[in-house]
Amino acid sequence: MAKYTNEGGSSNRPPLFEGLDCYYWKDKMELFLKSQDNNM
Repeated sequence: MAKYTNEGGSSNRPPLFEGLDCYYWKDKMELFLKSQDNNM
């Protein structure tokens, strides 16, 4: 089973941080914030 099963890849809500692997979450959060650019 995959380690990150709770992640659905939604484009309209930020990735869930469960207190583990903060570097992985940080990278996902940066990508999420960049994708929220109003000029898209």
